[in-house]
Parts: sequence; structure tokens; C-alpha cells
Amino acid sequence: QDEQKRSVSGEENRSGLSKAYVLNFSGFDNQEIEHIEDILTGFRGFEHYRPVSSSYRTQKYWYESSGGTAYLNRNLNLMLEDLNVAGRVVFAGNSFTIEKIGSR
Repeated sequence: QDEQKRSVSGEENRSGLSKAYVLNFSGFDNQEIEHIEDILTGFRGFEHYRPVSSSYRTQKYWYESSGGTAYLNRNLNLMLEDLNVAGRVVFAGNSFTIEKIGSR
């Protein structure tokens, strides 16, 4: 269940510079969020992240990576599979919204 092994090589930021994203998580419980934080740090290209805001079942993170957007999108979808939850990942601008719909 290691995202680095399962991910596609896909797009990468060939300049080597970090790109910043906002990751919005909705519907996840505290245990799932702790697991998500561990998974995020294992993605190839990971630079750092920090929580921006948190409320009941809604968390927002600033996430920097030298990996590409397509790579991050793919890994976020694989993360949902690893968590065994049904959900959706939507990308717009520099933001990903990861919404839990239910358990599988």
C-alpha cells in the first residue's frame, strides 16, 4: 500500500522547483486524517505541508511538491483506495478537493 511504488511516473515538474497546492479534505474522521498526513509525506517530490485550517470533518493543507499535478492527482485517488473509502478528487487552479462519499 505504498503510493510511491503504485504511482505512475507521469508528469513531473522538470524545472525541479516546488509547486504549491491547497488540499481540501472533506468528510474524513480524525483517524483517517492522521493516516492521510502519513501518506502525503510519502509521495515522490514531497517538499512539505502545513495545516491551514481545520473544523469538524473539514481540513485544509498547504502542500508543496516538485512532482507534477497529474502525479499528485493520481496519488490522491490511490490514497482513497488505500483508505478503503469511496470519494472523489477534483482539481481546479492550484487546489485539490478530496471528498469522502462513504466507505467501500
